[in-house]
Amino acid sequence: MYQSFAPLQELWGTAHRIFDPFSYRAPLCERFVPICIEESFNLCGRYPIVWRRNDVGDFELVAVRSLVADAEIPHIRQIGADALPLLLQAYPFRYKNLAAGELEIGMERVAPTSERNIGAYVYDHLGNFQLGAELKLKALERFRRSLGWEKALTKALTRHNMLETVGMPQDLCEQHRVPEFTAAVQAPDHALLLQEIPKEGRKTVLTFLTAQRLSLFRMASIIGLSETLQVTS
Repeated sequence: MYQSFAPLQELWGTAHRIFDPFSYRAPLCERFVPICIEESFNLCGRYPIVWRRNDVGDFELVAVRSLVADAEIPHIRQIGADALPLLLQAYPFRYKNLAAGELEIGMERVAPTSERNIGAYVYDHLGNFQLGAELKLKALERFRRSLGWEKALTKALTRHNMLETVGMPQDLCEQHRVPEFTAAVQAPDHALLLQEIPKEGRKTVLTFLTAQRLSLFRMASIIGLSETLQVTS
């Protein structure tokens, strides 16, 4: 999803424009998108929510939008931008290195694949963010807000062996280099898990565990969609 990083200060005084998410390739095609607990309740009816290993080998919570690489997800342009994962709502704004915990905000150096409108500048003449940039940056802030709860829960699930492998079709996964997905076990020990979660986050985490398990029913649809894309690509 990300290839390059430009600090925000480099954009001051430039004529760089940003566009709506569907003007860029990543929101249209990215298969596995990191998500936070807060947004999972909006996404679990649309996508399976699972863990995978990130670039540094840690478990990372993601929404699975497709299994087929380099293919536009069908009907993705018909959904509202607010139905996208937060990191895609914010695109091309990004964190410097989410996997390594580097949360400096910058921008992906990428051109839109189609300019659906005239776009908007990042800054106004006074150095304040324009409305379009501000809305995207608020999506990043929402993502960051429950990231600590997610990391604490993931650490506890791993420590207490409460993650299990999600069964997937081997041929499809091998052909498209799909990583191993894991999910919280069906009946995790809440008492053990909540010891590591701040009190203000415990109710949200318990609700999330139920939503995460229910989201796995969407995997059959994602597999069927991916098999269709495989035939037509």
